[in-house]
Amino acid sequence: MNVRPNRSLFRLFALMMVLGMLLSACAPAAPAPADSSAAAPTSAAEEAPAAPATGEGSLLRFGHSQRPNDFNPMAVIQGIQIYVQKWTFNKLVTLDSNGAIIPDLAEDFTVSDDGTVFTFTLREDVTWHDGEPFDAEDVVFTFNYLLNPAAGARKLSNFQVIQGAAEYGEDTTTPVAGVVATGDYEVQITLTAPNAVFLIDLTDQSIMAEHVVSQIAPADFLTSEFVTRRPYPGTGPYVFDRYETDQFIELSANADFFRGAPQIARIRIESIPDSNTRIIALENGEVDLIMDIPAEELERLRGVAGLQIITQDTPTVQGTFIDSDQTKEEPIKVAMRQPQFRQALLHAMDFDALINDVLEGNVNRQACIFIQEWACDPDLVDYPYDPDRARELLAEIGWDESWEVDWMVLAQQLEPVHAVLQQMYADVGINMVPRPVDGPTFVENFYANGTFDVTFVGYGAGTDPNVAANNFLVCGQIYPNGFNGTRYCNDRVTELVKAGREVISVEDRSPLYQEISRINNEELPLIPLWRGQIIVAAADNVTLTYDHYFWDDVQNWTIE
Repeated sequence: MNVRPNRSLFRLFALMMVLGMLLSACAPAAPAPADSSAAAPTSAAEEAPAAPATGEGSLLRFGHSQRPNDFNPMAVIQGIQIYVQKWTFNKLVTLDSNGAIIPDLAEDFTVSDDGTVFTFTLREDVTWHDGEPFDAEDVVFTFNYLLNPAAGARKLSNFQVIQGAAEYGEDTTTPVAGVVATGDYEVQITLTAPNAVFLIDLTDQSIMAEHVVSQIAPADFLTSEFVTRRPYPGTGPYVFDRYETDQFIELSANADFFRGAPQIARIRIESIPDSNTRIIALENGEVDLIMDIPAEELERLRGVAGLQIITQDTPTVQGTFIDSDQTKEEPIKVAMRQPQFRQALLHAMDFDALINDVLEGNVNRQACIFIQEWACDPDLVDYPYDPDRARELLAEIGWDESWEVDWMVLAQQLEPVHAVLQQMYADVGINMVPRPVDGPTFVENFYANGTFDVTFVGYGAGTDPNVAANNFLVCGQIYPNGFNGTRYCNDRVTELVKAGREVISVEDRSPLYQEISRINNEELPLIPLWRGQIIVAAADNVTLTYDHYFWDDVQNWTIE
């Protein structure tokens, strides 16, 4: 019979455990971004006129837990990069606050009756931050550039549906046939077949300036200053001014932004990895906005005078990814590839205690890899809390309790939830050794090299099930031309993902993704755990207004 400890004991235990883990865990030194020896970037003031905002002289200081891996507009990976991209670049189309597709750099768009020809009428009132006009050639250039495999675009495979993309990958001397400027402010993109997620993929692809990026050879793009130091120019509401490695990113308002000049003159995104330090900085008035708030601090902050707590729904799911690389032959790696090991991880977890006692009820259990109900098989196995069953499953595969599992955690410091999870795993004979890492180290270990056993991290489930399926479950989509960090490969899943993009109606797509959800639920290369909200603590003189999706309307924010 399993007896649950009461809430106060759980919290005390968690805090004691995390102190012990902090003393014993040793995170590897984090590498600097590529080209970290480059000279400090030229100030934006030397290249573009100063951009006054309605709130002249105003400054928003955003305390963030991460430091950027880089600023690649074609491979946005972590949270801090997302904000930089949203605030300095634009896409052809974007999402409104409900997740519906709406124009962005495009003023309007049409789709042919057969679903293969997309015509975008572009805005004529857009300029790059350096004053050069934006036009159709920038769009054509961007897609030709990202479809060159040497450039390392994350969505390379997504856009292979564009007519001529496959041929262009073999011979880049002839432009991609399916992307054509049909006027100074009109672009036509032709696909080889109808595609249910093409417009959704476009909402994640920034358009780049031809007159700047064309000077960078695709093979040199990932190490260029444009990626590693300063992505300039963009078209967004803010101009990227400078990046001081491991310290801060400074942005200044773009007075010519096509949706209107920003209300805040400058934004400084400050890297503050330690949670306690971020909270103290907010309470002392040293920053105006923070995220990644530990659950145990949230209620206290709600009662602090002069502060506000802001929440927003998010498509992010907390998950456990397990190394599924079939080429690794070490006994522990072979054992971890077995479904019994993955199922044992779930049976070892008391979700009721984790969610209600440790995470203060701020998240909800998520058993399906997708967040769209129509994409999830309603009969997925839930794997209830059952330590005895976990031990039985491990015995079936000859699990050796002396094995140490490298448990990579994307966090600057361990939190109570990690301590409690570690103990739950230990109770069934799994020796998880936590290794907290920062963003760049995570990218190197998970995406680039696959040097981990298990990792605990939030993943973007997106506005369509194709986002998670295509990112994490398709054979061979390895960084930088893909994000399958576990190296998982199931040919049937790959077939289903491809088929799910090629049919249009939800009725036709639903059985395909439900089958994917069943396979993932059985093989568990990615174990979804829970889904929460973005929780922000801010000074009460900050107003975060948005009409579009997920903080896209930063130009409307104010600070008194």
